[in-house]
Amino acid sequence: MSVPGPHAFLMVIRLDVKFTDEEKNTVKWMQDNFGEEAARYTIILFTRGDQLHMSIEKFLTKNKQINELVRQCGGRYHIFNNIDKNPAQVTELFKKIDIMVKKNGGEHYTNKMYKEAQKKIMMKKVEDTALSK
Repeated sequence: MSVPGPHAFLMVIRLDVKFTDEEKNTVKWMQDNFGEEAARYTIILFTRGDQLHMSIEKFLTKNKQINELVRQCGGRYHIFNNIDKNPAQVTELFKKIDIMVKKNGGEHYTNKMYKEAQKKIMMKKVEDTALSK
């Protein structure tokens, strides 16, 4: 982790391929390892927006899992068009990050939050082990 802690996580999802099991597992791993609090600091960054042949709203309506992920992240997302090299795309992403940081009161994801998430993981493992006996 960075010092004092990250103000933003970017979860990158390509729009030109199907949302794979590997990506779903990565999302679950992030949620499990960083805890529910991490969603307050996360923006979904969709890449290859130039290959999306419908509105992002329609895409999200058709893709329930990705729509739910965006919802969990406070509806925050940004789309990069990989053909358009206009630096305004990056500027707009930074603006969205700034808005999120302000909404979070300037707070960052802390080591304490991470340790709490890890503690929950350990407690769940102990509980699962006890139930399996």
